[in-house]
Parts: sequence; C-alpha cells; structure tokens
Amino acid sequence: MAELARAAGAGQWAVLPGCPQPGVDRRDVVGLADRLGRLADVFGPGSVYAELTDHRLPEDSVAADAMWVAARRTGVPVVASGAVHYSAPRQARVAQALTALRRRETLDRAAGHLMAAPTAHLRPRAERAAFLSRYAGVADTTMSLGRSCVIDLADLRPELPEFAVPEGYTQDSWLRHLAEPACADRYGPRSAPHARAAWRQPDHELGLVAELGLTGYFLIVHDIVRYSAEQDIWCQGRGSAASSVVCYVLGITAVDPLRHGLLFERFLSLEKAGPPDIDLDIESHRREEVIQYVYTRYGRRHAAQVANIITYKPRLAIRFPVKFSVLKQGRRETGPRPLPHLLAKTCTCPLASASCAFESLTRGAERGPMMSLRSTPGTRDTRGIARRAEADDRAASPKHATARTRSITPNSCWASTSGNQADAHPLPGRSGVRALGQE
Repeated sequence: MAELARAAGAGQWAVLPGCPQPGVDRRDVVGLADRLGRLADVFGPGSVYAELTDHRLPEDSVAADAMWVAARRTGVPVVASGAVHYSAPRQARVAQALTALRRRETLDRAAGHLMAAPTAHLRPRAERAAFLSRYAGVADTTMSLGRSCVIDLADLRPELPEFAVPEGYTQDSWLRHLAEPACADRYGPRSAPHARAAWRQPDHELGLVAELGLTGYFLIVHDIVRYSAEQDIWCQGRGSAASSVVCYVLGITAVDPLRHGLLFERFLSLEKAGPPDIDLDIESHRREEVIQYVYTRYGRRHAAQVANIITYKPRLAIRFPVKFSVLKQGRRETGPRPLPHLLAKTCTCPLASASCAFESLTRGAERGPMMSLRSTPGTRDTRGIARRAEADDRAASPKHATARTRSITPNSCWASTSGNQADAHPLPGRSGVRALGQE
C-alpha cells in the first residue's frame, strides 16, 4: 500500500471509491466521508475523487446526494461516473454470468453481488446532463479529469530499458557471445563441414538484429527465459519466433527452424512493418514469480500488465453459461461434449453458432444423457447467455488473445498476463478511466 501511495503522489492517478460492497449503506454520509478521508490519507487529497453514479435504481438519487455531502465535508472533488458494466441492457445477463464466473459461484449464490436491474449501461448525453444539473461544477470537473486521461498513442516513443552487459562487451557482441556457443552445441562447431550451412542462418539473423537495433530486446527475452529455467518454471516461446535460429539456440523456443524449414523473414525482416513479437507461455500457477522478477529487474516504469479479450467459439459459448447456470450440477458437463457430432447431424448453417448448437442439444438430437436437456427455464436462460456471449465477442474480440503469456515488446517493456493481479504501471496522464464512463 505504501508503494501505491508513493506512485499516486506523482499526480498521475485518479482514485475513485468504486462500486460499494453488498450490504454497505450508500446513504450513510458519515461512512462515506470516512471512506473518502481514508483514501485521501493514503493516496493524497489531490488524487482522490468522490463519484456520483445513477443507474436509475430506487436509492441512487439519495445515494448520490449522500456522496455529494460527504465530498463537501472532506474537501474531495466530485466527478460523475457511469459505473458502466456493459454497453447496452441486452448484455446485462452476460455481465451477471461473468461476475458469477469470476466469483466461482452459480448465479443463484452470487445474487447478492449482481446488479439488481439491467441499468448499468452507457447513457445518452442529455440524460447525464439532467442528472448532473443538481450538482454544481461536477460536469466541468468530470470533463477536466476525462481530458487529462486522454493519451495520444502516436506521441508515445518508449524505449527498452538498458540491458547491462559485462565489461568489454556491447549488447551486439554479448548476444553473439551467448548465441555462438549455443549454436555450436546444437549444430556442431563452425569449422565442421556438416555445420557450415547451419551457421550461415544465425550469422544472418544476428546481423539483421543488430542492424534493426533489437539486440536489447532479444537479451531481455533471453533473460526472462533464463530466470524461469533457473527457478524451474516452465517457459516456452511460441508464434513466429519459432522461425528464428537465434531464439532456438538460446532456448527461447523449442523447435529447430532449420530442420523444419521455417522462414525467418516471417518473424523479422527489413521489409516487415513493425517490430517482432516474442510470446512466452509461462507455467500458470508460477507466472506471478516471473512478473515480480520483471518488475524488480527492469523497474515499474518499463513493465506493465495488459489485458486481452477472449473470443468464445460455439463450444465454449455453451460451456461458459452452463458452468454456473441454473442447470443442476450433475448435468453441467454433459452439454458441450457431443456438440461437434450433433452439429454435423442437425445444423445446416454455413457457420455453426452457439445458438443453433444449443437448439440441437435441447431438441434431443441424440439419445442418451442429452435427452435431459429439453427446453426448460434453466436451459432457455443458458441458451440466451450463450447466444449473447458469442455474439458480443464475435463483434468485438481480437483473434490474437495472449492469455497465459508474458511478452516484452521493442516499443515498451510489457509483461502481459491474464488474471486478476492489480499491478499496472500508470501510463503518462491520469489513469482514472471510470471518470469517462467506462469500467
């Protein structure tokens, strides 16, 4: 907490109270003022903002008035937030399902942590203006904070942290010093007739890496892999990096590109736009050790965690709601298993979807356990969640998800992960995203 407080003191953070926990009285002015005061003590009064929200629920108006009074008592500035959980009301059920999944509970057991109505969505400007008309200056403060959060990515020119090399070496000569003995171990000494062809490729790659100024990038990735190996943490590179002999001999990847005829230029070339990308798959239950090593070794100004969006294909779109839906426990794992066979027999759609897949299941297309999934309120609810999850992700999700990876890019030193860790370096400008109506 002390480290977070020091980071917030730099003036790049905007700390909002956030959504209250279940059972908290949102109308308690004394309790709200105490919470704002404690946040201001930790993060500094200039970094903390009171937050007014309106989801059109019965107590929202009174709760907003209470927060306004508490902020006036503590001297904390006030902003308005949409506390948005989804863009439109139709996505509310999927949002509830995601909350239950995050809590590892069924929808019934997570009921106290779910929104009471599908109202936590984006709202039109006129509606927000009418709500804020009761609170003088809040609209201007919100807009000012929002503008300070804007980052023009075109202005960012971050560079890799300096990689320290032993005295007497440059980064280029040190990478070659590491690669050449490893290449000899893999393919034989440079002077051996059978190895001459193999040596031409690493020489070409090392020259190109040096020409493009990416030597430090390769040294950093190798350092992360080395640390993982020393700590007995499973770690392996994947993707186009497998086309590089240098990555292979340094132990970053495990596939011999010469043996399999892989094209290095798919990974790196003078004509290729943009820097290369080396993805590392790291043992899931020990990846936090690697994250902390990266933070310690390279500093938090050069490392951050980034999020990714997962696309649900039909099978997962069905398993996702079945996992915590109102279906009985004994039936949860029966749903997706026969799915490909059922689709082949019953679905004529050009692109099989979660919707038609679930229709196949509920029609009882096969004899056996699937006959128990006839249309009931539970299966109808599950089908609706599956449809919505698949439709939303199909429209908005990138196809290159980086779950369970760690990567450091030449543009900046990023440690990428999927999970709930909260370590993230605040980028230039403030990081109060929720003031813009997002969460």
